[in-house]
Amino acid sequence: MGLVLSPEVKMARRIIKKHSLSVPFDLEELVKQYAKITYISIPVEGVDGICLYLKTPNKTPSVIVNVNSTTRRQKFTLAHELGHIVIPWHLGNFVDDIDENPNQLDNQYWELEREANRFASELLMPFDWIYSLYKKNSDCNYLISQICERCGVSDIAASIRLSTAIFEIESILMPKDWVQELFTENSNLAVLQKIIVEKTKLDPVKVASYMTLNLPGSISFCVEDEGTVIRSGSTHDAHSYHQFDGHEFLKDPYPYYSNYYLYTLNNINTHWWVLHTNFVVPFDNRDWRSILEKISIEISPSQGVKSFKDTVNGKLSGVNGNYRKKNSEPNIEEFMKDVIQRFNNPEFKDFITHKDFLPFIRKRSEDFFKSLISISTQQTASP
Repeated sequence: MGLVLSPEVKMARRIIKKHSLSVPFDLEELVKQYAKITYISIPVEGVDGICLYLKTPNKTPSVIVNVNSTTRRQKFTLAHELGHIVIPWHLGNFVDDIDENPNQLDNQYWELEREANRFASELLMPFDWIYSLYKKNSDCNYLISQICERCGVSDIAASIRLSTAIFEIESILMPKDWVQELFTENSNLAVLQKIIVEKTKLDPVKVASYMTLNLPGSISFCVEDEGTVIRSGSTHDAHSYHQFDGHEFLKDPYPYYSNYYLYTLNNINTHWWVLHTNFVVPFDNRDWRSILEKISIEISPSQGVKSFKDTVNGKLSGVNGNYRKKNSEPNIEEFMKDVIQRFNNPEFKDFITHKDFLPFIRKRSEDFFKSLISISTQQTASP
């Protein structure tokens, strides 16, 4: 499975193919094949264009462009209005502001505007053309300057388009199936990253980020240069501690992990941790409250024993609630692995490395499990 393209992007690509468009092309002549165009001064702030009579029987669509806007903005507006005309579910009339409003992300109008923007972006800055440039020179500054100059768009529009194009390029260079197949052949993440970097010529940061999007299990990475974090991330199933860009790199962020790998290229280090571990819990006949009390006193948490116990119990209750929502069949071993991951970070290092941590987690999980098993039994017995 490759990258899933939105319907409006696919429509833009069909228009490009249908009319055999290549950069640069006459946008106005293209739009005239679909609508009547009028350029006027629109004395209303924030209105870039108007589109009338969309899908109206016996009516030719009409596009009005605000001449008060810059030439580049008018061009994007014209492509945006063509998007409204071409996208089948855009009906009626539109008064358009091509700048997306971050405060109206759930508004239906703004979703239609975003769709028209994506159509316009693809039409004016076609992916195939950007990819052809990328294969010659992958420098982002070069690509943005070329897109601005040859497509006649603003720096902002070029930057936004390039970011989406780069993601698609990465999905082409690193197909999900290929990455997963390599992983089954070699589970050493440093070796896997090295293979992908050498074959794709992509930088280690992009490769590491893409790997975690497509690999199974609980895996975390951190890229650093001379002790400063460049990027960190994890797979979908990992509830891991993240180190922030620009901060000092922490060498041992995870008390619990099964494997560690290091890949170095040009003095830039990528650290990998496989977080799921197999563990053996020693027998203990104490109840979980007694064990937690003993641990809390011995590690002397800075916030005080009571506050620390409240934090631990609150965190465990949250894990329990999430587990109930996701799992109909309780599995205590998987539940414990999930619990351990939630504490697997520097903040709880003294707690998670205490000799009584595993007995406590086992006892507390069993206590939660009594309720889970009871619910599961009731559901099974229901007619």
